[in-house]
Amino acid sequence: MSLQRCAFCIVLLSRVLLGCSKSSPFFTVDEELSTILDLEDRILDLVEYQIRHYLRSDVNNYDVDLNLMLGVSIMKGQFMSCYKNSRIHSNAGFFKIYKLNVMIRNLYVKFYKNNLMDSTRTILDHKLWISPQTLKHKSNITLPTKVWFDEDILADGDAYFRNISDKCIGQVISSCNVTYECFQLEFKKRFFGYALTHQVLYIHLLRKMKICKNLKHRNVLKEIIQNKCSTIFEEAQNMASDLKMLDRYKDLFIEQIAVCGIQNMVDFFRQEWFPIIVSSIKHNKCVQHKNDESSCDSHLTGVSLAALGVYWKFLCHKINTIYGAY
Repeated sequence: MSLQRCAFCIVLLSRVLLGCSKSSPFFTVDEELSTILDLEDRILDLVEYQIRHYLRSDVNNYDVDLNLMLGVSIMKGQFMSCYKNSRIHSNAGFFKIYKLNVMIRNLYVKFYKNNLMDSTRTILDHKLWISPQTLKHKSNITLPTKVWFDEDILADGDAYFRNISDKCIGQVISSCNVTYECFQLEFKKRFFGYALTHQVLYIHLLRKMKICKNLKHRNVLKEIIQNKCSTIFEEAQNMASDLKMLDRYKDLFIEQIAVCGIQNMVDFFRQEWFPIIVSSIKHNKCVQHKNDESSCDSHLTGVSLAALGVYWKFLCHKINTIYGAY
């Protein structure tokens, strides 16, 4: 799907979200721009609702954990991916961005009261999560249906995700140390689910970390990420078409949008997927936990914030396209 087609779908979506009732699907440039700016503001409001919850005095500092702050850092990096180069934004948008920056800064202060490790500060540097300007499209990959039911494949990936992934990412963050075990598993094919998104995160960090600049075959990493995100797209499509599966793996689905959206994979910018992110946000400005509606799932909150940042970035790119910035 082209950027223009994706943006057109988002325009239609935004008219539904914003309660617009115009019957004609064909807009002038000014109408389209106004609608996109309104949706940008809607995203900023959703972000503010979630962050405001964690800044409340009755929310314990320990609830502001690494899962949440990684999502916040990715979101900030996505904002910076387009915002500095944007040709036009409303005054309201400028004010909301300024207010959000203050809130995010206060959230970091709250987090660092209990988390002082250098590696934590490194992975939360928003500059790690700034995307390139070039938009990318998925490769043509078709996954066999049996993959979704192969318990051995899924168990293998789950064991990696739970026992090895964080250690390997930690090695890259601290010293760009690529051990044989991590190299074998991080580049292994036939991983799916959380294991696959964490592979993309690992390879992304190899590319972005300054201490990894002397790494051999760096140019190949971009192609590997694109192929893995193409597989992730097929996974996401399968989940989106199965309501039971989507309900069970909603946080994975949103994580897939975030992780590959960082790579500027424009195929993840879809009309029908945005409401899934919005539906994860509770009216009390928190994200619903599967087992306890009175608490917040920091992982789901984090990936939701990251995915909202991705959608905002693509809308910003669309504005620049209208005005010939790219």
